[in-house]
Amino acid sequence: MAAAWAFSRNAVIPESATTSRPDVSVGIDLVMTKDIVAQEDPRAIKHFFEELWGPAIKDAARLRRLTAMLDRIQSERFFASVALPEFRDVGAQARNRSVRS
Repeated sequence: MAAAWAFSRNAVIPESATTSRPDVSVGIDLVMTKDIVAQEDPRAIKHFFEELWGPAIKDAARLRRLTAMLDRIQSERFFASVALPEFRDVGAQARNRSVRS
C-alpha cells in the first residue's frame, strides 16, 4: 500500500500537485491508490480505507465530495482514460501560464 501511495503521489500527474488545489491533488492520489491496491491485493483495501482514505476525508467535506465523484468516474472506467489526461493537460496549461508570466 505504501508503494502505491508513493507512486500515485509522485508519478501519476506530478504537475497536479503544484498547479491544482491541494484537495484535488489528494483526491486524485486517493482514487489512484485505491485502484492500484484493489488490483494488486484486494485484501488490503480495508486497511487502505482505514489508514488513508478515511482519515483524509474525515473532516474535509470538499475532499469527501471530490473523492466520491472521482471514484464514481473510476468505477465507470473513465478515470485513467479521460479524467487523468484532462488533469494533466490543465496542469500543463497552468505551468505554461506561470512560466510566461
